[in-house]
Amino acid sequence: MAAIQFEGYPRVCGPFLLLGTVVRVTDEVPPAAVVELNREATGEEALGQYRKLVLHFIRHRGLLEELWKGYFEARCPACGWIGRVGERSKTCAKCGGTVVPVAG
Repeated sequence: MAAIQFEGYPRVCGPFLLLGTVVRVTDEVPPAAVVELNREATGEEALGQYRKLVLHFIRHRGLLEELWKGYFEARCPACGWIGRVGERSKTCAKCGGTVVPVAG
């Protein structure tokens, strides 16, 4: 089971959570995972928020570059979580522990 939490985006959508299953992990550096979305477990409201977010960035591609400024790929030594975190809040989204940058 995989849980992907989105913070939302101002004036586009609120925060939401997608649930799915990891179907593949790559050997890239940093590693990447392919997640198959579980639509039933995720729910219609979260799927709607996800659609809004995706459509917004399809229409405004330049915003994606701006969005990632101030964020970095990190790993939590306590629970193994890997994901993007903000420079101001270097905490794990899963357990709240302190994260370390993923070497890349």
